[in-house]
Amino acid sequence: MTTPNYPYGDPGNNSNNQGNAGGAPDYGSYGSGAPDWAAGPSGSTAPGGYGQPYGGGFENSPMNEKPNKLAAWALGLGIASVVALLTVFAGPLAVLILAAPFLAIAGVIVSIVALVRGKRFQGANKRTGWSVGGLILSAISLLIVIFFTVVVVAFLNSGIMDCFVDNSDVSSQQACVEQFLNENA
Repeated sequence: MTTPNYPYGDPGNNSNNQGNAGGAPDYGSYGSGAPDWAAGPSGSTAPGGYGQPYGGGFENSPMNEKPNKLAAWALGLGIASVVALLTVFAGPLAVLILAAPFLAIAGVIVSIVALVRGKRFQGANKRTGWSVGGLILSAISLLIVIFFTVVVVAFLNSGIMDCFVDNSDVSSQQACVEQFLNENA
């Protein structure tokens, strides 16, 4: 009688087997027992090595391939840069907007590296969508940061700041700003 551990009979009992002492059937004149590809993890000669076809497992299977981890980082940095931009509306957390350009630049760089490295991966493990999503989010936040930086610098250099530097009275500041806007309109 066979057990799940010894499907070809007990290895110590050769009464049921015609072939070798390992319990596996004899494969005829092709050598001593099972072919090399049938050896299991501990040297067993059970076909397929304990039920694992093609010689002991799926270690080279695409399903065992690790996914592109940089793509996850790229998407995370893209999302973090957008969240850092949105903190401008969050009161005391508005200081986090200073991190937005750095997160966006890092997101663009990591996204490009993830896309290049993604060529080594197969199928869904490439995570191309994650890399592209991170690149898009990072690029959009970087463009927003650049746009608002240009607007603020242009505003500061326009001469309107002179109204606030010399005057401490709010009504005189307002009158100066209105006069400046009327003259330059």
